Amino acid sequence: MNRPVTRESYAHRLNRVAEHIWAHLDEPLDLTALAQVACLSPFHFHRIYKTMIGETVIETVSRLRLQRALAGVTVGPEVETDDTVTIHDVAAGRYAVLLYRGPYARIGQGYEELFAWLPASGEEPAHAPCVEVNLNDPRKTAPADLLTELCLPLK
Repeated sequence: MNRPVTRESYAHRLNRVAEHIWAHLDEPLDLTALAQVACLSPFHFHRIYKTMIGETVIETVSRLRLQRALAGVTVGPEVETDDTVTIHDVAAGRYAVLLYRGPYARIGQGYEELFAWLPASGEEPAHAPCVEVNLNDPRKTAPADLLTELCLPLK
């Protein structure tokens, strides 16, 4: 595989496999079928794929499916916040806190609102991670009714 011609041939074959994977993500994709697309034996295909790509073909398929699923997550109008950001003094420091109501899958909208509030507030964020405080039990609460305090650390 160290010869440039061999590497080029493998790269061309793996590009065909990548195109096949993208075109058939909703279908079962097994090692044998993908090896056939590459015109290699399953054993040789697995070894070459792992060496050149850095992950197994099954890891690639799983990662691509997850990326596609995450790309489809959108923020809908049914997500609500109370439009009020308050500042709390706690032992760990000061935090801007926004009460978010809605499913965890769309909690990004709450963070967008919290960070949109920041420039006009005159506050500066601290160099620390945000904290979430879940106020009810997701096992017993409908996703639309979940309450989460989004806490942004302040300087």
